Amino acid sequence: GDTMADIRAGLIGAINADTAMGNLVAASGGTGAGELKLKAQSSSVGPEFRVNTYTTSTQYEPSITALSGGRFVATWTSSGQDGNGTGIYGQISNARGEALGGEFLVNLPYSQVGGSGQYHSSVATLADGGFVVTWYDDTAHNDGGSSSDIYGRRYDANGQVVGKEFRVNTYVSSYQYNPDVASLSGGGFVITWRDDSGTGGSSYEVRGQVYDVQGEPLGHSFGVNSYKNDYQYQVDVAGLNGGGFVVTWTSQNQDGSSYGIYGQRYDRKGTRLGGEFRVNTWTSSSQHQSSISSLKDGGFVVTWRDDSGHDGGSSSDIRGQRYDASGAVVGTEFRVNTYTPGSQEWPSVSGLKDGGFVVAWHDGNGSSHDSGEGYDVWTRTFDAAGNTVGDEYRVHTHVSGSQDSPSVAALDDGGFVVIWESDAQDGDSTGIYARYFRANGDPVSFTSSLQTLNVSGSRVELVRLFGTIEVGDSYTVSVNGQSATYTAQAGDNLADVRQGLVNVINASLSSLVKASVGDDVDELTLSEAVEGTSFTVTAGAANGGSVANNMALSFTQQSQVSVAGTVQGVITVSSATLAGADVDGGAGVDTLYGNKGADTLRGGDGNDTLDGSGGIDVLFGGAGNDVLVGGAGADVALYSGNADGYAIDIANAKVTDINTSGGDEGTDTLSGVESIRFGDGSQVGFAGHPEWGYWKDSSNWTTVSGNEEFPVNTHTEYDQQWPTVAGLADGGYVVTWGSYKQDNGTSDYGIYAQRYDAGGTALGDEFQVNTWTQAEQQFPRIAALDNGNFVITWHDSSGHDGGSGWDVRARVYSGAGNALGDEFRVNTYFSSTQYNPDITSLEDGGFVVTWEDHNSSSHGGSGSDIWAQRYGAGGDPVGSEFLVNAEVKSGQQYQASVTGLVGGGFVVNWMDDSGSNHD
Repeated sequence: GDTMADIRAGLIGAINADTAMGNLVAASGGTGAGELKLKAQSSSVGPEFRVNTYTTSTQYEPSITALSGGRFVATWTSSGQDGNGTGIYGQISNARGEALGGEFLVNLPYSQVGGSGQYHSSVATLADGGFVVTWYDDTAHNDGGSSSDIYGRRYDANGQVVGKEFRVNTYVSSYQYNPDVASLSGGGFVITWRDDSGTGGSSYEVRGQVYDVQGEPLGHSFGVNSYKNDYQYQVDVAGLNGGGFVVTWTSQNQDGSSYGIYGQRYDRKGTRLGGEFRVNTWTSSSQHQSSISSLKDGGFVVTWRDDSGHDGGSSSDIRGQRYDASGAVVGTEFRVNTYTPGSQEWPSVSGLKDGGFVVAWHDGNGSSHDSGEGYDVWTRTFDAAGNTVGDEYRVHTHVSGSQDSPSVAALDDGGFVVIWESDAQDGDSTGIYARYFRANGDPVSFTSSLQTLNVSGSRVELVRLFGTIEVGDSYTVSVNGQSATYTAQAGDNLADVRQGLVNVINASLSSLVKASVGDDVDELTLSEAVEGTSFTVTAGAANGGSVANNMALSFTQQSQVSVAGTVQGVITVSSATLAGADVDGGAGVDTLYGNKGADTLRGGDGNDTLDGSGGIDVLFGGAGNDVLVGGAGADVALYSGNADGYAIDIANAKVTDINTSGGDEGTDTLSGVESIRFGDGSQVGFAGHPEWGYWKDSSNWTTVSGNEEFPVNTHTEYDQQWPTVAGLADGGYVVTWGSYKQDNGTSDYGIYAQRYDAGGTALGDEFQVNTWTQAEQQFPRIAALDNGNFVITWHDSSGHDGGSGWDVRARVYSGAGNALGDEFRVNTYFSSTQYNPDITSLEDGGFVVTWEDHNSSSHGGSGSDIWAQRYGAGGDPVGSEFLVNAEVKSGQQYQASVTGLVGGGFVVNWMDDSGSNHD
């Protein structure tokens, strides 16, 4: 006597009662009696999935990092895709493994000058929810670069570019390879790489560079390894939960037997904590290919490949060692793999949310190991005490050819995702694949022989209704240009409006679609009226009462982000046909996302997050401490009060309501917002991002961090950075900075300056300092002279006028701002690189300039040294340039600063890494 509905009810009960299946899916009834819905209980609903969309030729060298909400971003090297050899591509995927937007090119598509492209990317999630990618580039496209350089690029939480790509290495001779990047606790990141220049005392050395939360370098790059003999390479880095970071690398002959794994801990500013330490206990044969990850308890775990075969191992095994937060060893080194024939190589490790960790590696004996073939990727999980959780297991189901080069990342739901490259699986050479797992190592997947609802394309459409229902409010749904409208009647609630829309759609548009109520009170579903046909849907609402917050949105079910309840939740404006929306969060904690159009997002009460995404958006946080993310386009943050009632903290990108008599709008954090508009009509503009553009005191602008400021630079396109200021003898001052592409785009950066009188009034316009505009002019420094003149110095990558790749140049000005002659080269020795100058005035009316010289070993130095040159008041050199660190001729000396002394003379200080630590 069972009906179709009875069979469905029985299946739902059986599925939900079964423990194993219930851990994977939740079953519920569909719209019709013959339909059954299966909803994944965790991150994904499938086995391995392809990450790359472009499948021609080879995609390889994957890297992965987790983002919020179960999302991840993957990067890889792709051959031929960008039209210039190889390039670095990326893709953000949601918690189901579905692509969010298209894959994107990370590097700028430079033509090949010397090499063949960009390689070996590494990606890390930042504290603000965004991410940073680094790679090496051997195209030699940068005039001031080397044969192979390290580059990086930042992105916000939505995958929008933040700033332009930047070169990481400052040493520019020979080759720099194989970078790795890690996020730092509290913001910022660190990049490490292998340097082949030999400037650190060995053939290959490990170097690093720390960056602040705005992506600006903190100090200079630094050598990591203290042991300077032979080769140090295969570097890996991890940020620690308690702050700071730790670097590991492979070192040749340091442990007395071929290669070993060494590490060095740092605080978050890049200061060494103790000395470097050997990781591997067993030193026979080679230990190499290290991977490192932080752990929940503040410690870290290191894994590596061990070729000794000791303790029952094979010719190559994966081994590990845990450390506590102080850097002390926890337990003994352990073997990860249980299967030992053949070779196990290239481990990747990631700490898990529960305090444990997971290790992935590739096994080179796949044909003899569990019916594999070639290389296979295996993983094993460990708990917080370092105990194994189950056996090792193969990640992928596809075993044809080779699957190798794994990378693993922990997810915020406690599970993890593994990514790897796979031969011929995508139909052409190698492609990038991934798979989700639970914390215990169980894959998140299920299969079903039941017919499921087809949600691809626009053959099923979801419409959501929002707003306060009042008499006269109208909601309209249009299908293929034909519309059906329901107007709210007295006593209607949201469910009544939904049912009214369903009725009018089925009455007037039945030849196109079939309408039914959805799972939630504000949802209705449109499905194809004739099997196999598609349709296009738009939805809208018009206000008929006093509360103007009505809205109807359409979503393709394949791309929707699930919204529970009504407007009190997460609203995602994702329909590609929607030109723009006005969304009001109302009370509560809301997350509002815009689309590609010009959206207006209103947070209302509560601590809300407003994300405009594409288009020119208006973001109004309202009450509470809100996060306003503009995204692409010229976006506006709106505030209801007068401008003098707010404090703008540009350094930290925050706006605080300091006059709460009309209501407290809290403290908002801004990102990607180009202007702020106030209730009195005042507006503050920014040059691209809150962290770019420079500001100075004025009584005509709103309060900024307790001082009143306005911008110094009048040219606001692109970036202005490296500001420095000097007070003049007449009580005025001069500000100088670097500006990107301002000199008609002929160079990347040029040097500009602006004079002010003692009252802060600009004297004339900003002016360009450098006369030579090819290549790059960067890092200006300024000094005021006793005679009222001033002098500006900078470094120049053009090599003109008999110079080298990078030279130090300067120009003297009168107190009135008139140039006293042309720019001149400071350094007389010009082989290789001279850069990063500093300058100070002297009591005799002259000045002295210092700089770093990275080829100094050929003229009396150690390889990287500090040099200086004195000048008279008129800018003529006094004597010859001289070596400052004459008593220290080993290691590297850098980051010099010079100051004139009372009574004459001057003092120079710098960093020296020749000792056991930086001095």
